Parts: sequence; structure tokens; C-alpha cells
Amino acid sequence: MTGNTPIRAPITLTDMFGGFPLAYGVFAVAAVVFSLFNFGSSVASTTPVYARWLDASQPFTDAAASFVPAVDSATAFLEKHRDFLEEHHRLYWIPAVRNVLSINFALLLFFPSCFAVATCIDLFRDPERALNNVDAVSKRLKAPINQIILRCAICLLLFLMPVYFDFGTTSDPFLTGFTVTILYYVIVFGANGLLLFITIYLVISLAIIRLGLHPERKGRAAPD
Repeated sequence: MTGNTPIRAPITLTDMFGGFPLAYGVFAVAAVVFSLFNFGSSVASTTPVYARWLDASQPFTDAAASFVPAVDSATAFLEKHRDFLEEHHRLYWIPAVRNVLSINFALLLFFPSCFAVATCIDLFRDPERALNNVDAVSKRLKAPINQIILRCAICLLLFLMPVYFDFGTTSDPFLTGFTVTILYYVIVFGANGLLLFITIYLVISLAIIRLGLHPERKGRAAPD
């Protein structure tokens, strides 16, 4: 307490995922895979093993580039600086950046999809505990779920869409170093991924409440 004003404790992942054990497991696996891939790419970028990985995954990278504008945009940016890259023995950046962007966008599609399925399973396995937890989170944040979802959606539009479409060169790599580029992508994709997970978690929970799919919740007022 500070005077008469209570200090509100921050919302933690444990608070959010109480009643969602399967969804939390998917989230944890996604975080581990995302971290290992990105930091592994940074550490191994100059090794023969990584070169073989780039060759083996090139068909996937090219396929991803067909529906992710940022991949070709980042490639075009590096091609414009090809002389600089060649002078500093960094031509491997071109396939490496394409690979990192493609895989990160693929992870951003795959794991949230798995998370959505896991969230639905958790809700149907233990609906009362899971949905009570969502209500508690909403009360802790002192905002209705609808409002929290809207804020998350706005943030995704502001921060994810520019990266996807490469508005303002937001997906272009840094020429100062490959590790700097990886750290930038970790921040960008990590933050957007977290927002996407939270949005899915709230949207599905709210949809289940609104549709009255669980008898335990019938007759109870849904959050605004």
C-alpha cells in the first residue's frame, strides 16, 4: 500500500495459464524452439553444418517467400548491398536472412495454431477452472476482456503487419552484424508472438463464454 492506493501486482504467465496446462505446454515448447532456432542460427551461421542446413531448407524458404513479402524484400535489400557483403565476406547473409525470416514466420503460424487447439481442449476438459481464471485476469487488469482483445489486435496491426509486408523496411536486416539482425528479429517476432498467443487465449475463452457451450457457465453473466 502507498497511502490509500493499493499496489497492483503484475499479471504473470502463471496467472494467465492457470487451468490451461496443455496450452501452457504448447507455449513453453514454442518459446524453446523459437529461442534455439534463432540463437542457434546466430552461433552457427559461419559453420559448414549451417551451410548444409540452408541448402536443405531452401525449397521451404522459397515456398515461404511466395506468400511472405518480407522475405523477398529483405533479400532485395541485401542484393542492393551485395558489393559490401562480398567485400566483408558476408554473402552467406543472403540465404541466412531468407531462412531466418521464413522459419520465424512459419513458427508464428504453426505454434499459435497448435496453441488454439490446446486452449480449446483445456477449456472443454476443465471449463470452470479455466474460465474462472480468465475472469480473474480480467479483474486484475481492471478491463473487460473485449477491451483487452481490442488492444492486442491493434498492437498486432501496428507491429506485425508492417513486418509481414515490410512497411518502412521493418523486416530489413542490419548491415552492422548478423547477430544484431538476429536479436532484432527475436525482439520483433517474440513480442508479436506473445501478443498473438494472448489474443488467441482471450478470444477463444470469450467465444466459449458467449456461446454458452459449457453448462457450468450457463446463467452467469459473460464479461463485457
